[in-house]
Amino acid sequence: MTTLRSVDGFERALARGLPPIVWISGDEPLLVIEAADAVRARARLIGFAERQIIDLGARFDFSLLTEATRSMSLFGERRLVDIRLAGKPSKEFGDALREALPTLGDDCRLLVTGDRLERATTGTAWFGALEPALLWYETPRVDRDALPGWLASRLARQHQTGSPAVLALIADRTEGNLLAAHQ
Repeated sequence: MTTLRSVDGFERALARGLPPIVWISGDEPLLVIEAADAVRARARLIGFAERQIIDLGARFDFSLLTEATRSMSLFGERRLVDIRLAGKPSKEFGDALREALPTLGDDCRLLVTGDRLERATTGTAWFGALEPALLWYETPRVDRDALPGWLASRLARQHQTGSPAVLALIADRTEGNLLAAHQ
């Protein structure tokens, strides 16, 4: 398993190829969304033209996940199964992933997104069984003190700047909410 905690490391890993399972987790929805967008863009670039979205709630029928990973595309296209977790991953979900892993082949990849993973999850047998095929990216936390710097780097990417007073004001008004700061 490759575990990454930096944007640069994540981007380098994606450039090397798309592993069978990419898991993106974190406390900041904006960073999770952006990382998932990068995976979807990479998948399209290398020929995964079809995407199936699975919103995984509390009463999810896990046979649907197994079916999604085993069924061939109607047009024989490579497929990205985009799994969106609504909470902590359950043992049933882990077992379904472990069962699906040997059937993935070259025509199917899984993208799992959700909240920051706890040690209780990453230490399970099912999570460990995914390690050989897993790229796990834990998006970095942006502490309140680091928010003005984060805002400055975002503005720099857009060829814009902001004075320290403006950056501090935005940081204060958004109260650490990166989605709001991004807007």
